[in-house]
Amino acid sequence: MTRGPHRTRRLVLRACPAEDLVRLYTSAPEWPEQPTGDDERESVAIRQLTWRMAPGLHLRREFDPWTYDELVDSLGEADDIEARARAVLRLGLAAPATVDRSIFRVLDGELRSTEDPLRQVALWSITYSPWPAYLSTLHELADHDPNKSIRERARMVLDGLDAVGGTS
Repeated sequence: MTRGPHRTRRLVLRACPAEDLVRLYTSAPEWPEQPTGDDERESVAIRQLTWRMAPGLHLRREFDPWTYDELVDSLGEADDIEARARAVLRLGLAAPATVDRSIFRVLDGELRSTEDPLRQVALWSITYSPWPAYLSTLHELADHDPNKSIRERARMVLDGLDAVGGTS
């Protein structure tokens, strides 16, 4: 497990309101992306891109990934189901390949939520790091969830885990 503000090499980036404009302007062939030095490529992630627009004029785009603590804190700060669902999905995206007990407790708890939308999002969220530790809860959802859509989705996730060898 990675130490510091991030637990994995997968970083969840914050939304950028000007992202579409940056993409539009930087797609022009006369503004090539500038290569990043080899030493920066060895870091956890590229956090900035630079385009050369003209001699001496560069456009730099900085990326601001969520830290692990911010991802966890955003769950507690969510003031409605939609905000909580976004926080659950972000945490699932950032989950490492190997089981992280604190992330597992949160996502497994969301799989058991009384709110259908949160169970739905949690099912998608765990597919980014499909840990066998979820199997018991997935079987419970597939067999007994009152919502037919959630039962079917849980079966799909179980089938996917089986296909990649996660259920053995």
